Amino acid sequence: TFAQLLDAESQGQISSLVFSPMLVEDGRRLLISNLELDDITTIDGAVLSEDRSESKSRSEIGELIKRQTQKMQKMQKRRKNLEYRKIIAIPAVEFFHLFPQARDTFKVVTAVRMNATFPVVTPTGVLPTDSPRQVVDAAYYDNYGVDLASALIFAHREWIAQNTAGVLLVQIRAFHDEMQLKVLDQPILSEWLVNTTSNVTNILARGIRWLTSPVTGIAEAREANMYYRNAGQVHVLDQYFRERVKSDPDFFKTVVFTCDSKIMSTDEQQVATLNWRLSDEEMAQIKNNMTSRDQNQIRLKKMTAWWRQRGNAPRPANAR
Repeated sequence: TFAQLLDAESQGQISSLVFSPMLVEDGRRLLISNLELDDITTIDGAVLSEDRSESKSRSEIGELIKRQTQKMQKMQKRRKNLEYRKIIAIPAVEFFHLFPQARDTFKVVTAVRMNATFPVVTPTGVLPTDSPRQVVDAAYYDNYGVDLASALIFAHREWIAQNTAGVLLVQIRAFHDEMQLKVLDQPILSEWLVNTTSNVTNILARGIRWLTSPVTGIAEAREANMYYRNAGQVHVLDQYFRERVKSDPDFFKTVVFTCDSKIMSTDEQQVATLNWRLSDEEMAQIKNNMTSRDQNQIRLKKMTAWWRQRGNAPRPANAR
């Protein structure tokens, strides 16, 4: 259970886990963690129409959210409360604020199941709220997980700059899609298929493009937008720490490892089976990605060198 992990997390013996499935009804993330995540559950910006002198502090906003989420059956009345106008948005809610008594019994494996509710393959999770809320795969909101990690780093950026030797954002991706994301007009179909496609087929395809383009656009936008948004967030963090810790240009870095199972000797990507158990062959393929793929090995060595160098890294004058 999450309660059983709490002491080890508090003592720094294990990493803290944050699961972020999405609520179907309003598109918000449901954050499941032992951490207090008030800093990323609300967006409080300088709204031109508001009197900032009357705005609530972040801690006060956090307490307000707790009261709201613990009494969701009265949500309709609270929507008219002027306190809502002091913040821009509430993009996420915390599970243990919704269900404070659940920490002792709520299992990590249940959070994993909620976090990986792939459509059609597995049924959605349902929260016992009034009215019931459905929970789906975290990838509906952010398929790579970088958005949440970036938000956490940015929320604590000043403390990090003063009290740590650096930040390494490790990205582990299930697919080898870097070429398509970095090169313009990267062909999706293999060259031989393009060359052998008849002109008649091309004409027919153009004839129904008006029908298929919207669906294709939605599918492409889901993946591409997440990646480009994540890249922008990482860039902002890099620029901030370069300016904040000028004596250490390597203070913030990110590294990407990709997992791409291949079919025999071709370059065709093999998508892993969507189930709750990996076969021995799939496990071997995943391990082989780290031990045999040159790109991953090069990045692993660079990551190791960065980590070792942190012990001698220059520190800000006010760092502890």
